[in-house]
Amino acid sequence: MNRYEGIATLTEDELSSTTRFIQILSNDYSISSHNVTSKNTPVTSGKGFIDKLILRSVNYIQKEYTISKCKELGFEISYKYLSKKYYLIINTGTLIIQCCLFREDHTDFNRIILNPSKASHYFKVESILLQLFGPSILNSQIYRIDLSVDIYKPYEEVIQGLDIQNKSAKSEYLDKTARTGIMVGTDNDKIIVYDKSKEQKTDEHWTRIERQLTASKVPVKTLMQLRDALPEILELNLLGIVTLNDIKLIEPTIPDEKYYELKALIKHQGLFLARKKLNKNNNFKRDYGKFFSLTPYQYQPSDYLESGLTTFFKVGGTNEVIH
Repeated sequence: MNRYEGIATLTEDELSSTTRFIQILSNDYSISSHNVTSKNTPVTSGKGFIDKLILRSVNYIQKEYTISKCKELGFEISYKYLSKKYYLIINTGTLIIQCCLFREDHTDFNRIILNPSKASHYFKVESILLQLFGPSILNSQIYRIDLSVDIYKPYEEVIQGLDIQNKSAKSEYLDKTARTGIMVGTDNDKIIVYDKSKEQKTDEHWTRIERQLTASKVPVKTLMQLRDALPEILELNLLGIVTLNDIKLIEPTIPDEKYYELKALIKHQGLFLARKKLNKNNNFKRDYGKFFSLTPYQYQPSDYLESGLTTFFKVGGTNEVIH
């Protein structure tokens, strides 16, 4: 079979859903921007979103066909060589879509990378993809999804009381220092916390926390399923394992080397990494617990993610989720 033939077909239910979805896109909806947490309290110091999607289309897509569609739709195209791979870059005015060609002489691709958070609502993302690649794009496998939260506090402050439930997971520094960020986990499931203000070279207080899920760890398997996946994603509470706290050190009345050791580690690396270094015999709480107290932030990463995704997947002034 020709690799461009045999386009995967949609079921009747999926076709009906897609038809209804396209009808929604054609209507002039007034989008509500009211952003509310699960506690029904406005969020003002953080936001949650899908930072990255990597799709694998069922069939290879021809580069020349894509270029032709871009010209028809008025989208800008360019090329970029990044991390030893060659990309066709599409600027739609809303999204930047990277089509991975791997090599400059390749004439087709099946890996598509985009940042949904650049669009205000999910229906805009799917509308653009449908215009570019047609209905078959809905059958694409979601190879990777990054669920992210921006906290508008200094990274050095956030990292101090940061805690992650999976304390046994492998951890390492980003850019060789805890001062720029840490990564916890490996392979298909990672938690990354880093100083976004340094990456963006801005003076704004800006810390990013994200969970990167790849391949078998992705909770939603296809793009078609994503539009209905909000309840499932919220139920999984994928950022619930990350807790932010204000930490207060309690200096002992009698000098204690353990206290000064803990104080130095927390200052430079934060609570999570300090515990990993000092908990080799599983006695951290006994030996160091008396030297600090924790007060959880009123709003946690999971609250910001729930609020952001709830707004992102809903249309109109109602609570209707696209389906």
